[in-house]
Amino acid sequence: MGEVSGAQIKQIMKLASNTMLQTSMAKLAPPQQIMKNHAK
Repeated sequence: MGEVSGAQIKQIMKLASNTMLQTSMAKLAPPQQIMKNHAK
């Protein structure tokens, strides 16, 4: 894999922040709440 475009970097950053957000939410919210959020 050669060049990584700015769009790809943005996508990766977005995924990373989403994952971090879900992780921090998981510490606060009960699993049922998380499952409900994912169902949307």
